[in-house]
This record gives sequence, structure tokens and C-alpha cells, in this order.
Amino acid sequence: MDKCKEILEQLNREIRRIRKADLKAGKEKTVMIPMRDGVKLFTRFIFPEGVTKGIVTFQRSCYAFQTPIFEWMAYQMACRGYISGYQLCRGIGQSQGQWEPFVNEKNDGLDTLYWLEQQDFAEQIGLYGLSYGGYTQWFVTDGLTPKVKTMVIIQAGTDRYRSAYTNGCFRHDVYTGWAVENAKTEKKEIYPDCCLYRPFLKMDEAVMGKRLSWFRDWLLHVDEKDTYWTEGIWGDLKKTAEKISVPVFLTGGWYDHHLEGMFYAWNHLKESVREKSVFLIGPWIHGMENGVDAYDIDDHTHDSPFGFNEAFRFLDSFFCKREYLKPGITGYMIGKDKWMHKDTLQEGNIRTFGLFCNGSNKFIHNPDNPVKAKGAESMLYAPPTDRGSKRQEIKEDNRIIYLHTKELEEPLTICGSVKVSLEIESEASDTMIIVKLLEEFQNGEVYNIRTGASTIGYRNQAKERVDDYIPGMPVRMEFQLWPIMWALQKGSKIRVSVSSSNFPEFHVHTNMQGSWSMQDKIKTVVNKVNVENSFLELPLSDRKNEE
Repeated sequence: MDKCKEILEQLNREIRRIRKADLKAGKEKTVMIPMRDGVKLFTRFIFPEGVTKGIVTFQRSCYAFQTPIFEWMAYQMACRGYISGYQLCRGIGQSQGQWEPFVNEKNDGLDTLYWLEQQDFAEQIGLYGLSYGGYTQWFVTDGLTPKVKTMVIIQAGTDRYRSAYTNGCFRHDVYTGWAVENAKTEKKEIYPDCCLYRPFLKMDEAVMGKRLSWFRDWLLHVDEKDTYWTEGIWGDLKKTAEKISVPVFLTGGWYDHHLEGMFYAWNHLKESVREKSVFLIGPWIHGMENGVDAYDIDDHTHDSPFGFNEAFRFLDSFFCKREYLKPGITGYMIGKDKWMHKDTLQEGNIRTFGLFCNGSNKFIHNPDNPVKAKGAESMLYAPPTDRGSKRQEIKEDNRIIYLHTKELEEPLTICGSVKVSLEIESEASDTMIIVKLLEEFQNGEVYNIRTGASTIGYRNQAKERVDDYIPGMPVRMEFQLWPIMWALQKGSKIRVSVSSSNFPEFHVHTNMQGSWSMQDKIKTVVNKVNVENSFLELPLSDRKNEE
């Protein structure tokens, strides 16, 4: 089924969960809004019948194929009393100019806001956007006009480096997949096999027949402290949250690839803004689809395909001066099927667990035979059956070892960021280590909770690569996993799988030192975990705070 049509069907099914329409849609207005350089951007508004001025809800996007969805959203907003509009980014659809991802969004967004500010029909403005549309909102936070009263940002964060990389590991299934889809080429079927091309830096021209300079920039700048990430548009993006002066409603998913960047944004809001703002986190993958298979989800309070229901609920309650959600973090507790409010996730109750291994503590990494990812939080283009928390098949595989804790004597609730600390030895001068935190239920079923990844060269959150590892020497590697709210069951065991690949979530390491995208040679190696010197640290919620 066409993806756009599928989303529209979901939206039509779920719209019953917001307040009923009390008006009819009326006048439609199409405008080519001029930017500072003369380029004009396609912009549409739908008014409620008989309404000539009022509150405007507005979004921007780079996805022309989603125009029917934006039309639907504007129509539904208009039927509920709002003048609602959307704009296609520069070079997209009927908008003029040349599209270059992210580069023009700040100036174009500000120019659009300044235009809106001058329109008599706009009395107040509420901004909203999902994914790339959310990024277009982040970029204008330091230039919000007086009529802008609030912002809804759905599944888009402000730390772009951490979105593209984790500890030197590039997220193919997000950014290579996105590059292939948005490169305006017909060769979309090349993904994910194209990720195995070496040297990967030349994949665009060799496989796609087109040089993508912006994509190559992502591949070449692997150090977090590189000025490519700390200055320019990405440096500006990282500072946007602290510049917001109006209440903000953030919506994220436990298995959405933007979650880490959203936590960064939330933690960097000014206190005066955060105390009026909400961060809602559900059991979702990107696009707000359910990503958890371990449990049935019966509480559908915040179901929101494509983020529309939640955007509307917040905007509607904000402008009607009704409290919708208490300021702070509201998260879905996986395993308890309920939404819980938290002022902060990390409550300070840290418990350490030793790890055991029933089999070999050694595993092989052959770059030509990577482990296929099944269940992960930072995947976008893999089938939904491979994204999120999925049932794991535990079988003998010399590419993976499994560590475990003792059987849990009581139920425990993880609330925050788990740390996995391993002592590693490798035959390589550099390699990648993947850890997956799992729960094994008493019936033997196993589901992934969180994934961590790091190269030896970028171990322990290093901001630049350190080529100091001597093959065969033990080295401490600590993995600070993304925050999660997950209820562990009494009688379960916590498992940690350890391997050196998780494809295509991350790039396949060649076992060679140096810049990963420029390497064309590989080496097969054996890696080892010194289990007796490895452990877990779980942030546990106080049961009294869960009532």
C-alpha cells in the first residue's frame, strides 16, 4: 500500500480520539511567500468557514509526497476553529529554489514567520512539526516573532552529531537510508546493500551515480569535537533549545532514532520554559507507530499516528487555556501498560549486577558476514518488524556471546539510562563492540530493551578518535544506553548480548584503524569479553513513586 495512503487511513481511524469538529472548512489560500533572496515558497492555508482572523497553526516540511497529509491536517484543524497552514521547503514540490538539506531552513523559516507576523488574519501562532518538520521549528527558536505563543516538536532533537553517530558508529539505517531516499535518484532499491560498498565514501558516485556533498560531510566528520558539528548549522541547532522563550511540547518515542537528541533539548531548555513545558515519550518507533512486541498495549491514551492527535490536543488545550498534561516528563512504562509522570528519569537509585557466561567468552567479527539487526532503537528504513523491541532468537552463533544475571528475585523498574561496563580484548587495533540489553522471561522468550555501540577508538564517549589500543590488551569499555522506562518481571533474567556488528543499524567495522568511510581493506578477528570484570548498572525507580 502507498505509504501516504496508509498514513491517511490511520489518521482517519484515530481522529475520533480528539474533540469533534464543530465547524466546516471554508476559504483556502495559496501564497508564494518571498524569501530574502527572492525565492518564493509554496504555502497553503485553510480557514474555518466564516472566519477571517484568529489563531494560526503552521508547519513546514521537505516531503512533497506527504502534501495530502498536510492538507488533511490543515482541514481538520480548520474544522475545529483554527486557521491552519503548511509550507514546502525550498526546492520541494512547487516551492522555488534548490533544496539542500537543512542549510536554508533557518533563514527561510524566519522569513516565513516575519511574513506571518504581518498578516492581519494571524492573531496568534502555534508552530508544529514532525521529524524534518520538527527541525525546521528548532532552527527558528532564536527569532520567534511576538505572535508565536508555543511550539510542538515531534520526534526531532537538537544534537545532530549524536543522531548520526554514537561513539564512532555511523547510523546507516537512518542516514544512508535517508540520503538514498532524498537524493532525487531512482535507485532507491540499492539500500541496504549499498552500505557494504568499500570505500563507503565513494558509494554515492559508484552506486547512485551522483555525488552527494552533504552526505559525504557526515561521513568524513566522525569526531564529535569537529568544527563541522560544533559550528555552523549543527552548532546553531545544538544551542536552539536554550533560546526558546515559549512553552514547548516535545513528543518522542522510546524506539525513535531522535530520542537522545530530544533528551538533550529537554535538558537544555531554560528552567523557566521547562517548568511550563511537556515531554511525552511513548512506546513508538519513528512516525509514532507502536514499537514494542514484548507486551500488549491496551492503554491507547496518547495514540497519535504521524503525531497529529498529540499536536492538536496540546495546541487546543494551550490556546483554550486548559491543562492537558502536567509539565515535566510523561512516559509510557513498558511492562506495566501505563503512563507515568516524572520530574526526572534518573532518580539516583543505582543497583549493580554481576554478569555470568555459560559458554565461550570469545566471538568472531568478519566484516563480510555482519550480524543482522533485529530490534533496535535507532533504525528508520528497516521493516517495522525489525525496529523497536522485538523477540530475539537465542541460538549458537560464533559472532555473538550472551552474558546474563541471576534470576530476579523481585520485579524491578528501570527508569533512566543503563550502563554496561565490559572489559574487552581484541586481535584488532580497532573494532566495534555492540551490546544489547535483553529481558529473558520465565517462559524463555527474550526481547531487546536497549542497544549500545562503540568502537575502541571512540570508547567511553570520547569526542575524538584515540588510536592507542594495542591488540590483545584488556581495555575498559562503558556503554551509557539511552533512557528507558521498562518494568522487569520477577523470575526474569537480564541478558546482555555482545557482538561486533548490528547491520544495517550501524556501519560494519573493518577491524582497521582510521576513518571508517575511507577504508577498503578488511580483517577477520576474534574479540573477547573478560566476564569476571564486567557488570551492569541499572537506574531503578522507587516503587513508591510509581503509585
